[in-house]
Amino acid sequence: MKKSTKVFALFGVFFLYTFAYFRSDGFVVTKLTSPISYSEEWRIPITDDWNRILQILDQPFQYLDSGRQCFVFESADKEYVIKFLNHERFYMSDFLKKIPLPDILEIKRAKKIQTRTDRIENFFNSFKIGYDLLKEETGILFMQLRPTGCFEKKLKIKDVSKHEHEIDLNRVNFILQKRADSMIYPYLSQLDETLFKEAIDDIVELVSSRIQKGIMDDDLNVEVNIGFLDQKPLMIDIGRLFLDPNISEPQNYGIELEKSTRFLEKWLDLHHPKMDNYLREKRVCYKREE
Repeated sequence: MKKSTKVFALFGVFFLYTFAYFRSDGFVVTKLTSPISYSEEWRIPITDDWNRILQILDQPFQYLDSGRQCFVFESADKEYVIKFLNHERFYMSDFLKKIPLPDILEIKRAKKIQTRTDRIENFFNSFKIGYDLLKEETGILFMQLRPTGCFEKKLKIKDVSKHEHEIDLNRVNFILQKRADSMIYPYLSQLDETLFKEAIDDIVELVSSRIQKGIMDDDLNVEVNIGFLDQKPLMIDIGRLFLDPNISEPQNYGIELEKSTRFLEKWLDLHHPKMDNYLREKRVCYKREE
């Protein structure tokens, strides 16, 4: 085979792979599992409303979106989402682990493996915090951080291309959560002044509730982390939470409240200056209450 023909063939394979990747938004069923080690601390007990959970999961789910750590599917009734962990971000294949490398690259590989191990521990601990302490604030109904044998039926899903798959829920990690009606900025933009102020009140109350429980959130971009359901805000992303009891102390509370609403403040300053002033006043009121 001529050199030019080989190059053309390789380019064609690369193009097809890239096209398939973007067409699927990176979703592949094999990314939902990996042979990682699971801590006993990540076990979630069966809830009292287990029958409700099973009824929700008895309907098909359609691909909705993807984030840094999860693939998101929405239920047929559009009331819930299920988020599957993307194990590609947390696990390195055996082939990449075992392939011989020079010493300098071996050191880098070891660091990469450790980084991925630390990452999944941090994410799972964060998910557990959200489930144990922030159920109302997040709308989480159930999550599975350790594979179990609780599910008799497979979940039917459709990917971006409408291809159907059946997922054995006993073998995957997932979060089942109420689906927000709208994301924060589109929701606020369609409100009159009275409802706008009520929404800001509720957002500050949501953030305050988290802080009072001694929970930090390292992901402060409310544009993608807060949605609204039935006119109330929800924390829809819980991937970067950790406990810090000191955060609820008076000297720290105001700092965390201001930091957690900084992105919202900048957006209001640009699009709704009057509401920006109202947010500042609201934060001062909460500081005084503390």
